[in-house]
Amino acid sequence: MAHDFLETSLETVLAEKFFRDYVSYPEFKDALEEIVARRSVGNKMKDILHLLTKEELLNEWNPQSSVDPIEIDIFLTRLDEKRRGFSAGKIFNDPIHGHMEIHPACVLIIDTLQFQRLRYIKQLGMCYFVFPGASHNRFEHSIGTCYLAGQFCRSLRENQPELGITDMDILCVEIAGLCHDLGQGPFSRLFVDRFLPSGNRQDASEKEYARKHKVPSAKMFDFLLEENPTVKGKLKDKYGIGPDEITFIKEQIDGPPVTGSTAWPYRGRKEHKAYLYEIVSNLRNGIDVCKWDYLARDCHHLGMPNNFDHRRYMKFARVIEESGEHQICLRDKGGRRFRQSCSTFKVWQNKGLNV
Repeated sequence: MAHDFLETSLETVLAEKFFRDYVSYPEFKDALEEIVARRSVGNKMKDILHLLTKEELLNEWNPQSSVDPIEIDIFLTRLDEKRRGFSAGKIFNDPIHGHMEIHPACVLIIDTLQFQRLRYIKQLGMCYFVFPGASHNRFEHSIGTCYLAGQFCRSLRENQPELGITDMDILCVEIAGLCHDLGQGPFSRLFVDRFLPSGNRQDASEKEYARKHKVPSAKMFDFLLEENPTVKGKLKDKYGIGPDEITFIKEQIDGPPVTGSTAWPYRGRKEHKAYLYEIVSNLRNGIDVCKWDYLARDCHHLGMPNNFDHRRYMKFARVIEESGEHQICLRDKGGRRFRQSCSTFKVWQNKGLNV
């Protein structure tokens, strides 16, 4: 597939809907062809790929062109996806996050029956009997969490390139965010609290409760892959998600094994990337993208104000080595604001759980 792309002409590539949906056309096409003509190179992608970098395009760009320079970044992203054989991600229009572009590997998972069942599980369980607007579901929350997971990873990579966050790291974190609630039962948390053995919050520590809530999701992820061998094959062959990546994804959902040992408990990533395990389900302080989404989403549907801004959090969050551990840190007032939002929401949520 990559070889075929390299033998393709620039005109053929630019004519594809894959690009026309994302860049101004024909202005962008004319500008690129003018650049190639001035450089006197061949017209196949193998001849001109070395020209199509942001630096080269900015150097050659005609200041009088009506094309928005921001489209350079969009074009290069789409070009790289095409070179690697990826299709463009799917766009979801969400009332909370706006237009969310979801990676095609995640879309494969979304289209399975195991994920689609989340459409029928309400996010707040019985709360909709008290708050009529609380009829949203785990399906939309899971996609929102996936989106925020990717956004947070990219923000960390942009702010701290020395961390070495790879595209595969980001994709695995996105899939973990997407699948973190796969094992939710009827009425969401009410099912965990009242029907699973030792599921009640009063019978376990906060970490044990969080782990109990996530274990069914890791098992359901295994079941999803077993029941959909075509999806599993595409994830491996097209997107490079093999056994090691599957392990990493499940570890983010499931949490560390209970061994009593102080040794590094994970196999998916080494200790210097410990912070990746704090993005979807943060057992250290509870501030993670899952809660960012459900605070914003639940408050929206309940008609409540939400004074926590996850966009601001992402701007100021940094990975810092503390006591030999690489962890995500933030300013103290950011943590206080988040916990205040959680406390306020908890009061309102309990009204629904105790109907």
